[in-house]
Amino acid sequence: MCSSDLEPYVSMMLARPAHGVGKGLNPCVDCKILMLAHCKGLLDRYGAKFIVTGEVKGQRPMSQRRDALDVISRDAGVRDVLLRPLCARTMKPTPMEESGLVDRERLHNFGGRSRKPQMALARQLGVTKIPQPAGGCKLTEFESAKRYVPVFVHAAPPRAADFELANVGRQFWAGPRWLAMGRDQAGNEALAGLAEPGDLLMDVQGFPSPLALIRPLPGAAWDAPAVEDAAALLASYSPKAVASGGVVRVEVTQGGGKREVAVTPRRQSASGLKDVI
Repeated sequence: MCSSDLEPYVSMMLARPAHGVGKGLNPCVDCKILMLAHCKGLLDRYGAKFIVTGEVKGQRPMSQRRDALDVISRDAGVRDVLLRPLCARTMKPTPMEESGLVDRERLHNFGGRSRKPQMALARQLGVTKIPQPAGGCKLTEFESAKRYVPVFVHAAPPRAADFELANVGRQFWAGPRWLAMGRDQAGNEALAGLAEPGDLLMDVQGFPSPLALIRPLPGAAWDAPAVEDAAALLASYSPKAVASGGVVRVEVTQGGGKREVAVTPRRQSASGLKDVI
């Protein structure tokens, strides 16, 4: 999924989810509304008659209560085209069932938190690889929320691309100053791929090291001392650079230009950059 596909979600979060959030930053009800409204817009493209979801009444405390299911289908404008086959017989018949397009008697009446009925159905259908029963939503995870809160606070406004960057490696903040640092080769490659023309990429020269990316945000002054401080912090995460016991050079790339700064590896940031995760 590209960043432009995520912008409506970011806009929804910035406007404050109308139906609130869970224990983390998860706007489960508004998220479902957004997804189903988007699905409805795709029906004609795919020649589809209706939407099918795997929701079970009462299984999730926020978005699968009976009242929440009604709110979701109403606000997404999908009441006439949404079928929930796993719990359909615990709810009013849909137009698809009433018209005979779908046989209601072949649908299910699952409800509550237990997943035993779904597991039994999976075995009956010959499904052997069953995913772990977890939502998989990063917004429900407190560790992920730590990555996103500073972006909401300091980016004006945040973009989907900013949240993609927030998912990578270590995240350092000092007010609106933001530095992301890879933890491994995959993280370094991800940072390089996410770099935008205005970003600063930093790489320690002559030693294996993480890659670091600075994304300038409104109100963040990345003058020469601040960049050198970030470079010294980056070098401190290169064990061989630290072991050299002297000054090392860090290449700074921005747009089409490159320059080098000479720094002594230093874990304590003079400008207050702190690892939030």
